Amino acid sequence: MPRIVDAHTHPPVPAFLRDSGGAYVEAARAHFRIPLVPASMADMVRHYEGLGIGHAVLLGWDAERNTGLPPVPNDVVAQAVQEHGGFFTGFAGIDPLRGKALDELERCARLGLRGVKLHPSAQGFALDDPRCARFWRRCEDLGMLLLVHTGTTGLGAGAPGGLGMELALSRPLALDAIAARHPSLQLIAAHAGWPWHEELLAIALHKPNVHLDISGWLPRYLPKVVWDHANGPLRTKVLFGSDYPFVQPERILDGLKDVLKPEALDAVLGGNATRLLGLPA
Repeated sequence: MPRIVDAHTHPPVPAFLRDSGGAYVEAARAHFRIPLVPASMADMVRHYEGLGIGHAVLLGWDAERNTGLPPVPNDVVAQAVQEHGGFFTGFAGIDPLRGKALDELERCARLGLRGVKLHPSAQGFALDDPRCARFWRRCEDLGMLLLVHTGTTGLGAGAPGGLGMELALSRPLALDAIAARHPSLQLIAAHAGWPWHEELLAIALHKPNVHLDISGWLPRYLPKVVWDHANGPLRTKVLFGSDYPFVQPERILDGLKDVLKPEALDAVLGGNATRLLGLPA
């Protein structure tokens, strides 16, 4: 069995849960009735190792242009990668429409980060905005992966107006054009795209460079069609992810055995991510 890889985690530190998240995270905490107690990166690693999880993708965050809240510096992610002995693969948080986004992309590549995390609803931009085209091209040139939030979000959930979060910005259909125009750019669509999951499944079936993670959902809550594809034609393209600390990984791991066939379970738990991230076998 390959090592278990959590392909979608956030740093559980106050810089993310309090400073960058602000009222958006508070709304999610209340809506989903989750404690979200800050922890250190060392605490996270110990927790994961106790569960038998051998690797995690750690995501940066920058939604300052849209929310007014400070980003989690990408150096925090790079430091965690350096300090924890290969446990993490780091993805930078970059807003493609923010000034000097290309400079920050280049700098993060030099820091050894392997990809970029985007949240169109939180960052307030459309994936098909032509102003982003240079950013996509440079990601492709640098071999940086893109992990893109798709579907609904807990951020701002239940608050008036969702605190301005527009869900349509995270509809996965816009990924199709990026995948078509940049065929060597590897894309990971987070959260299976619900409620537009069938749209995402069609794109992943059609475009070899589109993958999806199942983070943020207990397996029993995702529609059966997602698991039919994970057990069948998309068995090599679905990644286990938790959305930690919003969802504890053990809650998802426990449910995967009920929805995945044994041969698909190994691939989803770690085989697919190991190959996509270029991790040692």
